[in-house]
Amino acid sequence: MSPCDQRLRMGSAALRTGLSRLLVLSLTLGMCACATLNEAECLAADWRLIGLEDGSQGLPLAQLGAHRKACAKHGVTPDLESYQQGHRQGALVFCGSPANGFAKGRAGATGYETFCPQAVAGQFLAAYAHGRQVYQAEQVLTDARRALQVVREELEQLHEHKNTHTAAVVAEDTSPQERRQLLAELEDLQFRVLELQELLADHELAVALARQDLEQLLVDAAY
Repeated sequence: MSPCDQRLRMGSAALRTGLSRLLVLSLTLGMCACATLNEAECLAADWRLIGLEDGSQGLPLAQLGAHRKACAKHGVTPDLESYQQGHRQGALVFCGSPANGFAKGRAGATGYETFCPQAVAGQFLAAYAHGRQVYQAEQVLTDARRALQVVREELEQLHEHKNTHTAAVVAEDTSPQERRQLLAELEDLQFRVLELQELLADHELAVALARQDLEQLLVDAAY
C-alpha cells in the first residue's frame, strides 16, 4: 500500500470515528500531491479528505483541476461536492492561523483576499497584508543592493582602465600623440569616477534605508 493510500485510509477512519478536524489534518499532512496519484489511489480517493488537505495547505479550489487531470486517465472523476466540503473545512484550519497569512504574504503569494471563510478572515488577512509589505520591502532591498553592485562593478572597471592608461602614458614607447589621447581619456575616466562615487553614496543610503524599513516591518510582525 502506498503512503498516499495509507494516509487516505487513516483520514477516512478518523472522520468515521468522529475525531476532530485538527486531528484529521495532522493525519493527512504530507499526503502526496494529487498530481502524483496513481490508478489505485484515484480509485480509493476520499475527495472530502483531499479537499481538506488542499484547504489546510492554503491551496485554492482550482487545485481540483489538477486532481481531475491526474485521475481522468484512470476513468475517475472527482466528487466536486465532497471536495468542496472538505476544502471549506481545511480553509478554516489554514486561515485560523495568522502565521499562515503572514507566510503567504511574505512569499509573494496572491489570491488570498477571497480564500478564507468570513468567520476567520479578519486576522488572517491582516497578517497576510503585513506579509505582503515585508515581501515588497524585501524586493526593494534586493533591487537597491543590485543597483549598488552595478555601480561598484563599474567603478572597479574604471579604476582598472585608469591604471592601464596611466601605465601607457609613462611608457617609453608611447608617442606624444598617443600620450595626449591617453591623458584626455584619463580626464574623462576621472570625471566618470567622481560621478559614480556620488552615485555610490546615494545607493548605499538607499540600501541602508531599505534595510531599516524591512527590519522595522519584521519587528512589528508578531507571527
